[in-house]
Formats: sequence, structure tokens, C-alpha cells
Amino acid sequence: MIDLYVSLPGIVGGSYNKAYELAQELKKISPIDSYLALGYVYEYDDEPAKAKTSYLEALALVKEYKEFERNQLNYQLGKVCSDYGIQLDTGIEFMTRYIENHSIKDGVPLEWAYFRMARLYRKKENKQNSLFWINKALEKRTGFKRAEEEKQIILALKG
Repeated sequence: MIDLYVSLPGIVGGSYNKAYELAQELKKISPIDSYLALGYVYEYDDEPAKAKTSYLEALALVKEYKEFERNQLNYQLGKVCSDYGIQLDTGIEFMTRYIENHSIKDGVPLEWAYFRMARLYRKKENKQNSLFWINKALEKRTGFKRAEEEKQIILALKG
């Protein structure tokens, strides 16, 4: 629902306010999902500082969980670490869990998890592991533009 509210034009019922309210309501059910949703809304509303703060709140709550009911949370948290260059080792742990437990119901294809792993390792300046994961992403899906662009960045790393 949050995705619909932020991506639909107001004429069809979309609005950042509705998305924000829904994300706040989600706190009653799942605080970690709420902070991830708030970060998502702030990203779409072009408020990167608020998005990052929400994502950091979600990451702070992770210590309370041994594992998640939904594997997709592993992906979302790993993606946040990858995109923001924060808690890189933690991001690798989340993405590893996502990959190990992946099923079609998770919604995000494996090539995207491989892409995120490559970015996490690149941000750790680990060219070898980064190349391993980006090549896996490209093997899984040929013509994957974002992965091809990422590979060029990785290849430019020293070492």
C-alpha cells in the first residue's frame, strides 16, 4: 500500500501524507517494518537525511531479532546498508541470509541480491569478492544494466 501511495498520482488516490500515515500505523504491528517503510517514503519524497535516519532506526532494532519471519527483511536491510554505505559487515550478513533462504515468494530476484553483495564488498574496497558477486549477477541476468555499470566501477578499484 505504501508503494502505491508514493507512486500513484494524487488524482488516483496517491499521496505522501497517506503513505507516511500508513507507515506510522505500521509501528503498532512491526516497528522495524515501519522504519523501513518511512525510509522508503522519505526517499520518494526526496528527503534523503530523513530516509537515512529512519533506516538507521530500523537497523538499531535488528538486535532484538534472531531471525525474521519474512526473508525479504534480510534483503531490505542489506539493501539499506549497501545504498548508504553503512554497517557493511551487517549488510553482508543480511544479504547472505537472504540468498541462503531465497524462494520465489521473497519477491526480489537473486540477481539483485548478488548486485547488492557486490556493492557491499566494493564499499569495503574488496575488489575480488565484489567482482565475484557482480559476475554472479550478470550470469543470472544478461543485459543487467545496473550490474554492468557497477562492474565498471569495481574494475576501476585499485588492487
